[in-house]
Amino acid sequence: MKRASGPASVWSDAEYDYELLEYIDGWTLEELVRLNSGGVFGDLLTQWSRTLLGLLVELQTAQPPIIHRDLRPANTMVRRENLEFVLIDFTSAILFDPFKEANAVGTPGFAPPEVLTGSPSPGSDVFSAGVTIYAMNSGNVPPNVLKRQYFGASLALADAEYEVDRVFARMIAFDPERRFSTAQEVLQSMARPTWTQQYRRFKDFRLPDGRTIKQGGWF
Repeated sequence: MKRASGPASVWSDAEYDYELLEYIDGWTLEELVRLNSGGVFGDLLTQWSRTLLGLLVELQTAQPPIIHRDLRPANTMVRRENLEFVLIDFTSAILFDPFKEANAVGTPGFAPPEVLTGSPSPGSDVFSAGVTIYAMNSGNVPPNVLKRQYFGASLALADAEYEVDRVFARMIAFDPERRFSTAQEVLQSMARPTWTQQYRRFKDFRLPDGRTIKQGGWF
């Protein structure tokens, strides 16, 4: 067996290339959403939305920016120990090149129109993050964006704090020109309001190992 140059976790033999990946002890966000029928509300929705967008910031500040192109709950792991988010499955990821057409990939409902037509940008992952937030909140898989007449009317957040609710529609805008172009722009727009708010409690969010996360939010 001949070890390839580069990271020690990558090697090859006469027939195949291999890569040793980190084992992540936890669950996919899809599993958690299914267990709770969505169920991410209030400050937990705000916290997890910021966390998800923070992962995109890391990709989008690379030079050149990295576009995941298949961001969704099934490709987001949540560590058991500290509930840290980890993006997985970069098989569809590409380096952003505005002058180069890309192959059409993506998961129906989570992929924006420009990804399906071969013109992805960092804003494409912002769209997918917005739909992932919707799935965390509602537990529903959105309709394919090609069914445009059903898509927009079906996506609304329930019991979302102001800072998430105010950015959501612009995250999932069909037209890339009307959408946030980067995850950093979204985070900068997620400001808590200055008016007086009241704290509301929601049902606990369950984890598969029996633990629960208390939920509430300011409204």
